Amino acid sequence: MTVKSVRFVTVLGLIAVSACGGDDLVNVGELSEAEVAELTGAVMWAALSSGLDLSAFQPAAAAGGPQATPISFNRTVAATVPCPLGGNVGVAGSLTVTGDTEAEGGRLAYEVTHVHDGCVVASETDRQFTFWGNPDLGLEFFVDVSEAGGVEWGGDIEGAVDWETGGREGTCVLNVTFSGAIQLQSEAGSATVSGTACGTQISQSLSIG
Repeated sequence: MTVKSVRFVTVLGLIAVSACGGDDLVNVGELSEAEVAELTGAVMWAALSSGLDLSAFQPAAAAGGPQATPISFNRTVAATVPCPLGGNVGVAGSLTVTGDTEAEGGRLAYEVTHVHDGCVVASETDRQFTFWGNPDLGLEFFVDVSEAGGVEWGGDIEGAVDWETGGREGTCVLNVTFSGAIQLQSEAGSATVSGTACGTQISQSLSIG
């Protein structure tokens, strides 16, 4: 299983989230429903992308170059990860990886807590959000990749963040579950997202490809 595959799957999950809010402009506190969808996607991107650079937690490569060696390990992770546009997020928890160093098949799973500290992320419409932990977000995430190119993923995000965008600010409580499956060769699959974000009910199913 490669980091590239994980990044691809994560982007698909974010597409599903960003589609949840539609174009409604019903105010939810200081945010419209469309803005809640953007904020949710930005939170998920900050949460998932902070765990995608696995090089710091994986075992060092064997001397003499790559070898088709089975791997299975569990690591405690604790790091301060830069956010895409400034600030950072503190990540603490556990990471589990199984598979081998050559084949695409394998599983990645992590269970972590995120504490945002001025973490700046742009939504898909380039709206910038800045997040601070209130007090934190819990993230559970897994992705399974088969040697035949099938991918399944899922997880949930629960907790709260303080947010600021365009001179407005507030607090958003999230309890979001996401899952999906895809064939990497055909890029055909499906994704679902459900739960609540900033007081707004989210329920979305999406066909991919």
